[in-house]
Amino acid sequence: MSKAIGELKHEHEAILFSLGILEKLAGAARSGEESDTKDSRDLLGFLKEFADTCHHGKEEGILFPAMEKGGSAI
Repeated sequence: MSKAIGELKHEHEAILFSLGILEKLAGAARSGEESDTKDSRDLLGFLKEFADTCHHGKEEGILFPAMEKGGSAI
């Protein structure tokens, strides 16, 4: 596996980990547990900035075009 693909895979793991935390925060809120909404906002901000901008930018701007150029189906 190339270093670049390994990095993208690691980023997927970080995104999934963050989503798991967000699910736990949402579950606690649904159960009526008191929680710090700043934590949720910060986590959503991270996901928006990191996943949407940084990670997806790498996939859409570099990986997918390289795959298409190499003849791989996306």
